Amino acid sequence: MTTDFRCSADSEARSEDLAGSASRADRFVLVEFPTPWPKKAIEVFDDELRVTLEEAAGLANAKILLIRRHGHRTGGVRRWAVVDARARRITWDGWEAQSDLHPLIATVGADSAGWSDEPVVLVCTHALHDTCCGVRGRPVAAALTESHGDLVWEASHVGGHRFAGNAVLPLDGTYYGRLGAHDASEVVATHLAGRVSPDHLRGFSWMAPAAQAVAADVLRRWGPAPADAFTSAHAVQVSPSRWDVEIGGLHPLPARVTAEVEVRTGPDARLSCRADPTPTESFTVLRREAH
Repeated sequence: MTTDFRCSADSEARSEDLAGSASRADRFVLVEFPTPWPKKAIEVFDDELRVTLEEAAGLANAKILLIRRHGHRTGGVRRWAVVDARARRITWDGWEAQSDLHPLIATVGADSAGWSDEPVVLVCTHALHDTCCGVRGRPVAAALTESHGDLVWEASHVGGHRFAGNAVLPLDGTYYGRLGAHDASEVVATHLAGRVSPDHLRGFSWMAPAAQAVAADVLRRWGPAPADAFTSAHAVQVSPSRWDVEIGGLHPLPARVTAEVEVRTGPDARLSCRADPTPTESFTVLRREAH
């Protein structure tokens, strides 16, 4: 296995489809933490906190991410946040010692009705997890920090390193991939202005992968539209290779789109820089109807 292999370049060369590749999460737990980050974010926490945080995150279907500012060290007073991607709400608090993080446990699954709708932009730069996240992520983080300031945080592994540079807008669970320093700021600015970019869209974290593929198809046919124009998504597996999907939407999208999705198995590929080859999958929308 050669050491100069890059999974992101290989994915591009294979023309691997982005749609349907967003990690699944209804919520995100963000904890500001100084470097160096371990390979798995959860390993930075003390044993007792790690167990309770993992339990709370599992119950809430939440993804735990470490965050930091680009280009400067984390200070003594750090921040944490919980984001509800389904309700599009976020709440922040601060901490110094890990003992201060116990309120976070109760917040992971708490009612988000009173939280704010402040947007956040995360860029995966977790080089220890995969080289591509650092090589392709850091220039994106730099460009976005310049254009969007304090909205932007570097993040630990968000999933799908072969699609680096990866950015996540956790307030609505939107995953973007294959961003570069030349186009990331425009994609994020367009998103915040209410238009999701289907060209870089990996999916919405609160949807099943087959539904993510349909959402991208819907945007190409009936968009542009904001992320909150998608109101619901239901996916039912009817065979090992087929899914029935129903997407609910608001104007300018159809009120309801039903679709049939085929899961296709592709050639084996290395899905990370240090992984052995494994089978690949893609989602193809065979039929869709607007209602």
